Amino acid sequence: MLRASDYMKKRIWLRNNYVLINSNDKNVKGLDIKTIDWLKIQENKGLLLKIDFDDMEYSEYKNILRNFFKLKRKATKEKINVGVKEDESTNLVVGYLINYDPKNQEQLDFVHALNAIFHKTLYDMYSYIYDVVCYHLDMEFITKNPCNFKEDKCASDFEMGCCYQFKKKFVVCEHMKEKTCTVKCISCKMFTCSYLKKKGFKFKPKEIFLIDTFFGPYQKYILKVSVFLPKETIIKKLLIINREI
Repeated sequence: MLRASDYMKKRIWLRNNYVLINSNDKNVKGLDIKTIDWLKIQENKGLLLKIDFDDMEYSEYKNILRNFFKLKRKATKEKINVGVKEDESTNLVVGYLINYDPKNQEQLDFVHALNAIFHKTLYDMYSYIYDVVCYHLDMEFITKNPCNFKEDKCASDFEMGCCYQFKKKFVVCEHMKEKTCTVKCISCKMFTCSYLKKKGFKFKPKEIFLIDTFFGPYQKYILKVSVFLPKETIIKKLLIINREI
């Protein structure tokens, strides 16, 4: 995941030594991510992005990223240079961010999506998205405390651990050890009981930006229903299904 300390610096470090430069110079060289196509990449003989958040609406983010994801994969197959070397280091500058506000969650989601795209393999990309979404879900529960835990019991008077609706069905999860989950199950993290839903606290895969951008309907279904399963198992299931983005 992106380091918080990097958000206030000019360089935003992605995986695999890729770097985004935070700049307010609209004249920087680069292909506008909003209008980029394969012909422009070929004419440029390389892939270097210009990303101006003032020129994009949030409603456009998903399609812009989906288009770039396909172009990035094609560029890699065609051995087109991705990024330019930064000085004598091994870092590769892959784009310039203009009018970027790291405190803006929508823009931060866009940068997380770019980070996902620049992973080397589809497995690594899915793993990164999985971890970012799990972190987001954890923080939602930690900061908002919708379950209202007191003395190890939730608002529905059930002991801390797997959700009480699972317990009502006499389901015992093998990954629960001493009231703590020992695996990172994204489906369990997205699940909310009837008590929380009545309070308006719920998660749908299609409403989570990274999931909605990169996963098709069947993959979203897998992410929704794969409770009690570890991360590795869920990602393998996602890879079996063809992407429909």
